[in-house]
Amino acid sequence: MSKFNNYAKKLNEIANATFTEYRAKSDAVKSAESKYNAYPWRDGADPTYLAKSARARADLAEAKAQFEHCRRHLFEEQRRDIAVIRAELVEALGKEYAADPKAVDANTLALMNSGIMTADEYSRLIDSAIASGNFTMTRLLAKSAADMAEKVTDSDVARSYRLVSHRGKGMDGREYLQAFDFLADTFNRCERNFALTGKWDELTSPVVDSF
Repeated sequence: MSKFNNYAKKLNEIANATFTEYRAKSDAVKSAESKYNAYPWRDGADPTYLAKSARARADLAEAKAQFEHCRRHLFEEQRRDIAVIRAELVEALGKEYAADPKAVDANTLALMNSGIMTADEYSRLIDSAIASGNFTMTRLLAKSAADMAEKVTDSDVARSYRLVSHRGKGMDGREYLQAFDFLADTFNRCERNFALTGKWDELTSPVVDSF
């Protein structure tokens, strides 16, 4: 769980609230239909019965109207809220992973510029930078390792540098956006197939918990 977990939790809360409201409106229609079926209109029935039948018919019409409005608009309204949360996440990630000149280590930079480091040495330095949360140095080391891969003539050595470089290139928070977009896409799939909401926790809990 990271400092960005609250963004996934907010989306999860929106999804569960949406599903609850949708089910409530759907259940209201079923309940109104049951009551209407108990008092179908009968010409010549006594006034008390006809009043109950008219009330049941009006309640059914209202329940259907509310459900239809919910079906047409609820998910779209929540998607707008999810888009706002995503924009906030993008901003937070930008601040967290932005290149910071104060985070540049001059000694490590000198080693990078010397051209003497092996792929294993790059790997250890990248591990250290990641562990300390220094994403600026992680990205610089990854770029330098990629440059080394282009300079060496031995294909196996070049491959080693490229493998090390790939480990550092993803240190820009993209995995959080990918996870968030997975949750948002699953939410959209639930609109197209509401039965899928019964598996929402099964599908999304691992992502939310590890976000």
